[in-house]
Amino acid sequence: MNKIASIYFLYASSCYNEELKLIKTLNGCQEKPPQNETVWRCKKMNKRWTIGKIKEFVENNSESKLLTTEYHGFSQKLLFKCACGSNFEKTFTKFKNKHQRKCDVCQPPKESR
Repeated sequence: MNKIASIYFLYASSCYNEELKLIKTLNGCQEKPPQNETVWRCKKMNKRWTIGKIKEFVENNSESKLLTTEYHGFSQKLLFKCACGSNFEKTFTKFKNKHQRKCDVCQPPKESR
């Protein structure tokens, strides 16, 4: 394994733990990692969400309220309170990117294809 490959592997193993996502990251980024760095982050991957930023996003983009007080990563399910009063869980990725911003009663899940 050459130096660049080992840098990419170290980067991916600390962030993703999945080889498939490593390939997507490498193909989607045109940057070359610095030769003297052991851990490198692509500029496209620089956005890090904190619980404060997530709470602000929820308040500005939905009628739901965020009840979770800690954020550990993109795969964590967060607890929300819907405008109707019921609690529901979604990952922030689904809430943000898939527009799943209400409970399953107010916004029923789409049927699978």
